[in-house]
Amino acid sequence: AVTERKRAGVPHERVSMAVLIQKMIVPELSFVMHTVNPANGSDAGIYIELAVGLGEILTAAAIPGGPYRMVFDRDSRRILMLAFASFSDALWPHGKGGIIKKTVDYSMTEFARSSTFRNRLGNRLGAVGVFVESAMAAPQDIEGSFSGDVVYLLQSRPQQAVE
Repeated sequence: AVTERKRAGVPHERVSMAVLIQKMIVPELSFVMHTVNPANGSDAGIYIELAVGLGEILTAAAIPGGPYRMVFDRDSRRILMLAFASFSDALWPHGKGGIIKKTVDYSMTEFARSSTFRNRLGNRLGAVGVFVESAMAAPQDIEGSFSGDVVYLLQSRPQQAVE
């Protein structure tokens, strides 16, 4: 860090450090959402991917299969299902540290069985995406989780490759 600061011309006296501490969430579902659809570049729909358990299954691509995929249409507020998940496993935090993998029948989740649940969840996420994008004044790549009936935003950053 010292070498990089010297290289960048940042005086040591101007450096500060922060530590982020957050509550461990044991999610039912995790999501990644893009406020501009990366498949077609359209800002008319918010693209959302979801998986059971921790979001690492979405972001690390270490477990074979695909996530639930949906698009929230900003104008009509309708949800278009693009795909149902084909994972056979989910990840959860282990009570003594680390992550555990469990086999899950994705076809039996409430998300897979109930269009009412999917639509309600998709609309909540769409509203969150619209809010965060507006607050940040730019398209966003957002990660989060659901636990109980609470939506937790874990991070948001400017969406890449959006012109």
